[in-house]
Parts: sequence; C-alpha cells; structure tokens
Amino acid sequence: MLPNFIIAGAEKSGTSTLAFHVSRHPDVYMPERKELHFFETAHNFSKGIEWYCQWFAGWKNEKAVGECTPFYMYVADAAERIKRHLPDARIIFILRNPVDRAYSNYWHQVRGGKEYLSFEDAIEREASRVKKGVYHNLTYSYLRKGFYSEQLKRFYALFSPDQLLIVRFEDLAAHPQSVLADVFQFLGVDPLRGPWAVHEQKNRAIVPRFIGMQFFTRKIFGRSVFFRAIARLNLKLGKTMYLPMAKETRQRLNGYYSKEIESLDRLTGVGFDAWK
Repeated sequence: MLPNFIIAGAEKSGTSTLAFHVSRHPDVYMPERKELHFFETAHNFSKGIEWYCQWFAGWKNEKAVGECTPFYMYVADAAERIKRHLPDARIIFILRNPVDRAYSNYWHQVRGGKEYLSFEDAIEREASRVKKGVYHNLTYSYLRKGFYSEQLKRFYALFSPDQLLIVRFEDLAAHPQSVLADVFQFLGVDPLRGPWAVHEQKNRAIVPRFIGMQFFTRKIFGRSVFFRAIARLNLKLGKTMYLPMAKETRQRLNGYYSKEIESLDRLTGVGFDAWK
C-alpha cells in the first residue's frame, strides 16, 4: 500500500500536532513512526519503493493513507521523487511566520544537543555552516528554511493546485477545529467524523538547564543511552518556555523576510499580511 497524502512541512511549524490530530480520524491511516524520510534522503530512497510500502502494512481499508516528514518541503529532490512514485498524492504544507519558525528551530537543536551558540551567532554563521554538507544544511539552516516560496515552487511546478493545501500555523493554533475540517475535506474524508478534542500540542518547547552540557555530552557520547539519560535530566531541570527573541533581532529578521512574504502571497494566493 502506498500513501495518497503527505504532510510535507515546514519543520517547526506544527507538523507534529497536525499529523497527530489527522491520524486520529477513523478514515485515516498513518504509521506510528511520524517521519519516514523516504523521499528526503538518498540513502532511504535507494532502498526502493518496497521498503517504503512496508511502513503502511497496518492499513485496514482506511480511505486516506499518509505520512508526515517535514524535510520533504526543504530538500530539493523530494518533490520530484514524490511525483515519480505518488503522482496523484495530496500534499499538505503548514507554514509559520519564518522569524518565529527560525527561532523555534534553533531551540529545537539546542534541546537535542546540536547547538551551543546564541541565536544571533548561529544565524551569523549559518551561511558557512550549511556549506559543510547535508547534515549541517538540515541542522543549521534556521533562516534558509523560511524561504517557503522557493521550496513550494518545486511542488507547484509538478502538481496541480488542487493537490496542494497550504495551512497557516497561526490558524491551527487559534482555530484547530476549522483547520482540521478543511484538511479532512481536502483528504476526502468526512469532516464530521473528525477528532474534536484538539487542544493537545505536540513537541512543546523545553530549554535545557545547561546548554553547553547538552551539546558537549552529545558530541562526546553521540545518541547513546548515557547521552539520553543526561539530556532528560538536563531538560527536567530546565524551563518549559524559552526567552523571547531580542527586539532588535526580530526587527532585523522581519525586514530580511519582507520580500519573501510578498513572493509567498503571489505564489499561493494565501494571505500572510499578519507576518509583515
């Protein structure tokens, strides 16, 4: 069995929350593993479509079958690979204010022990970091991932507009029932059968108590049991909310993305005036 829909991004824009609620619909099947990374990485894609199919072995005649891998939107080859194997698939993108997305992405990497620089230093060094290879590009591209129009153009060039659905992160947060009803209608399942206890949020932000410890423990021990134990304790001692972005940094990034938001408006026809 192959999926007929994909939640393809953007990273740190509510994909986990959206996928969780969509998967609870009785006419929707999604594998327990959220991110399959099939169309994203050359390594997984080389395993063949049979490897991909095995993740949907639990399908029991649900009308909508899908998966959620946020990097599909960002990785250049993913759109063509999806078109090759799933030409009729419906694809959902949830987009967040790129300034907020970048900041959330930064703290996500801090939490995972992959980042130790300040946010300001990290975005200053981004251009040189992402040139070091695929891992660095996927990990430290805080600003680059916010150029949504460049990424979406690849999908608009290959799929018809009625196969693509753009969701605003802010709408999902403020009006989850309405957004989910639109998503279910897009997927061709009955919106009235949807799960309406929609207040649970996935991937809540947690800031480790000692950022340097999180980073250097992972650097030394990798993703070992020892690192995970230290990381859990460090997060338990930390905070559930990160500090607000510096006002000067936010103003600078608002200007940095101003033309991109205009391009996104023209491409999608969805209004993003609130981001300006």
